[in-house]
Amino acid sequence: MTAVQSDHLLASDAEREQTVERLDTAFTDGRLGVEEFGERVTAVLTRCLCCGPADT
Repeated sequence: MTAVQSDHLLASDAEREQTVERLDTAFTDGRLGVEEFGERVTAVLTRCLCCGPADT
C-alpha cells in the first residue's frame, strides 16, 4: 500500500456535508460574510476535482 501525503487526503461525502453544515451555521450566526461563505463552500465542494486520481 502506498502512503498518501497529507496534502492529497480526500474527504468523504459525509465529511464534506458536515463541513458545509458548519459553514452554514457560522454564516447564519453572522461569523462569515456572504462572499467568504460562498468561497469556502465552493472550495469544500470542488476540492476533490483539483487533486486528480488517488494512487492505488
